[in-house]
Amino acid sequence: MIKKLVLFFLILFCFLEPLYCSEKKTLIEILNSIETVSICGKNVPLEKTDVRERFEKELMLALHDRPQVLLWLKRSGRYFPQIEKILKEEGLPDDLKYVAVVESALRPHISSPQNAVGFWQFIHSTGALHGLKIDKSIDERCDIKKSTIAAAAYMKSLYERFNDWELALASYNIGEMRIERELEAQLSDNYYDLWLPDETMRYVFKVMAAKVIFEKKEEFGFYLNDSDYYSPVRKKKVMLELDYTIPALVCARALGLSLYEFKLLNTEIIGDYLIKGKSYINIPGGYDVEKFFADFKSLKDKWVNEHKIFYYSVKRGDSLIKIADEFEVRTKDILEWNKLDYNDYIYPGQKLVIKSSSQKLR
Repeated sequence: MIKKLVLFFLILFCFLEPLYCSEKKTLIEILNSIETVSICGKNVPLEKTDVRERFEKELMLALHDRPQVLLWLKRSGRYFPQIEKILKEEGLPDDLKYVAVVESALRPHISSPQNAVGFWQFIHSTGALHGLKIDKSIDERCDIKKSTIAAAAYMKSLYERFNDWELALASYNIGEMRIERELEAQLSDNYYDLWLPDETMRYVFKVMAAKVIFEKKEEFGFYLNDSDYYSPVRKKKVMLELDYTIPALVCARALGLSLYEFKLLNTEIIGDYLIKGKSYINIPGGYDVEKFFADFKSLKDKWVNEHKIFYYSVKRGDSLIKIADEFEVRTKDILEWNKLDYNDYIYPGQKLVIKSSSQKLR
């Protein structure tokens, strides 16, 4: 069934081909004009029929979703400058930036069925291994700078292990131990000759396809002015010392922002609260830091004074929904205050932090 759907879309794509290309060339003319493709400085063996077919397949499938490709291009204006800077500082190939395009379409909070999260789609263990903070309040896999530094370190280690970028990229997708086993079992020394799970056999070609689309965007009919790209987010980090867990909205209001705008600046913050202790947050790049601290202290003190904080002893028959209704708060808030997950159980005698208020934050 899947093969039939793929065939149907490819046939439809051929009929609509003039809409998908520039006025000067048809799709087949563009494909035929691609004589060389390189990845991380190494030429792809397109002279091999099966390699060229695999490459062209991923290129055409990517181009079929033109709105998605357009979003790739527009988001690149926001994120590529920082990715390119880090890759250059680490002495890594610039082409690795296309891995983030393939992994997340340059979206910070995207997650996979395997619980891989963020721009570079780290699973929890790999992200933590490479220095990313991941807990109930912070997930640095969603931070473009920190996650890119971690991805660069991981890719550097993969290249040192295989001395080959195609194998390093395949390992990034499926794991280095699996690639090592397959190289030994199949008596092979290169990616193109390996028989692997379908996702990994396609993975490196997807990265190639993304690179070619970016480099030949006008030929494929994507004409963007500088103003069409999303601008990089200008921000700077400040540290807060908090005596209480407080709503992130307090920070947002101190900056004159909505919670949504504040969360765009702080993609690594999970949930709606800043936890007790040291918190590092981003504020707009041109914002007066002293003014922020003064406004934040005023709003924070107001919030603390208006909220009564006490401990509730869970009784038999209680549920989080029932307790939330009784105190006119959100279940989500009780979870945040007590560092609980939705699937955590509460039990009789358990002490829960409850914060009630007679006024709402203005």
